[in-house]
Amino acid sequence: KMQKYEAALVDINKALKLQPSHFVALSGKFFVLVAMRKPYEAREALETAVAIHPYLRERALLGPGEAKNFKQL
Repeated sequence: KMQKYEAALVDINKALKLQPSHFVALSGKFFVLVAMRKPYEAREALETAVAIHPYLRERALLGPGEAKNFKQL
């Protein structure tokens, strides 16, 4: 299962290299990193996505100190 997440992350990073402001890819990266139990990297991806698209639905997950709780998603 972890290999699928790693492969997805490779694809997402390729997309972001082509279009760094692709907030949907950043949001996807957030969910993949959460699944990989990398909450701080996940939070960074989501913060970047929300900075680009402030009304992104997932912005609600950015409450104070939420990074450590992302593994519960």
